[in-house]
Amino acid sequence: MAAVNDISGVTNVELWNLARKANPKFASHTAEGTADLFTERGFEALARTDVTAINEFFEISLRVGFQMLTVSRAKNPLEGKGLVQVYATPNGGYTQRMAVKSIKPVTPKFHGLQNGDSIDPFIVRKPEATERFFQQNFSYQSFVTLQDFQVKTIFISERGMGEFVAGVMQGLSNGYTIQEFENTLEALNKAINSQTYPLQDSQKVEVTVADADAMTNEELTTAILAIKDLISAMQTSAQTGAYNAGKFASTVDTSDLVCIMRPSLKNRIAVNLLTGAIHPENLSLPVEVIELQNFGGLTPTYVVEDTSYPVFPAYDTNGEQVGWSLAEGGDVNPDLHDDMLTWIDPNEDVLAVIAQKGLIFENKQNPYVVTPIYNPRGLYTNYWASSANNAICVDPYYNLVVVKAVAGS
Repeated sequence: MAAVNDISGVTNVELWNLARKANPKFASHTAEGTADLFTERGFEALARTDVTAINEFFEISLRVGFQMLTVSRAKNPLEGKGLVQVYATPNGGYTQRMAVKSIKPVTPKFHGLQNGDSIDPFIVRKPEATERFFQQNFSYQSFVTLQDFQVKTIFISERGMGEFVAGVMQGLSNGYTIQEFENTLEALNKAINSQTYPLQDSQKVEVTVADADAMTNEELTTAILAIKDLISAMQTSAQTGAYNAGKFASTVDTSDLVCIMRPSLKNRIAVNLLTGAIHPENLSLPVEVIELQNFGGLTPTYVVEDTSYPVFPAYDTNGEQVGWSLAEGGDVNPDLHDDMLTWIDPNEDVLAVIAQKGLIFENKQNPYVVTPIYNPRGLYTNYWASSANNAICVDPYYNLVVVKAVAGS
């Protein structure tokens, strides 16, 4: 169904009738919406005769909105370039991936056959296959409270429901996208620093630099050439397992690769090198480039008089982070603020990453489901948006090469 970019422009009458069309049960006990319904008198009459209709209207509006409307202004930059592939897995459980290695030829026996010769065609030669299993590791939940007095204001305003739903959906969708992006960064960090599937030496390229934050033009040129040489080596083999931690031999296509680098490095290349280059095409990379501020794995610390103390997130009773603590699982420390923390980057020496699209993949078993519950004492309804039993995983059979800076004089 085509997306609508601005639900706030939809009137309450239009949204009401859309809800009836999308939900036969709602349509069975409600009449078609008219302008008279969305007045103070219409609201009071509806509240007396069908107390559930108003809450149903908001709930269905959210459900319809999640399916039809594009409102989020957050984005996952890794997903947009194809590095992260997203699949729907309605059956849930573990995700299974199969890998079958290339089957080498045997010497033909069909030449020079003589009368009386016989060839055994029933010799056993099984294909070498491996299975990988990935478990679900990403569930998400958020909620918003709507009080009764708010309902009336939203209901009787001509475009109140559309405007409110658009705002709520934008907030919920942004929250999900931001968390999804943070989890994706942690998956990338895991791929770089995995102990279970450590990188092979052939997956590491070192570039000697004096200062990674202020690379000279010569050092920048050397880094570009190292990346270009690496990509050339990857694609000139018929097949190779040298560039993935699973050592799975396969061919490498340039169109299947992306280069992830920090914006500062990309900008220095563009300003310092490409601007004055006689042949700038020689300095460009033959793959798509994704800019990331970091490669995940950042950990907060609190530094006092040259002593570092680990810092842990502190949560309220709903599981929302509300601050920081000096003890894991501890209460919030009111004296700790974001601007007082130092973030340790385990990939500080990483200049760039060359990765195969699909290295990180996301399985979505359950899309958002909006479920309401009414509190008669507090006169409010909580609308819970939940997405359960999904997964963001790294596949070690996909190619990954890390370009690191090493100290030089």
